[in-house]
Amino acid sequence: MPAPRTTKAWRVEGTGSLDCLKFHKELALPELSDNDVLVKFHAASLNYRDLIIPISGRATILSPWRRMSSQAPTEPEKL
Repeated sequence: MPAPRTTKAWRVEGTGSLDCLKFHKELALPELSDNDVLVKFHAASLNYRDLIIPISGRATILSPWRRMSSQAPTEPEKL
């Protein structure tokens, strides 16, 4: 099965109110490299802090695509 090219997503587009949260039915997914994985979610929820960010405008708006490779170990740890 080929990987999807788009996804549904909520994005923060500005600050000041909850009207800055915009729903996109078809947001383009980035091209996957050989070391990337695409994870399918069946459900997600918002934390109270996720709602404070667009209202207060005090947090930096980041790219919706974050690479995790720098945070993951390169080899499994021995227990």
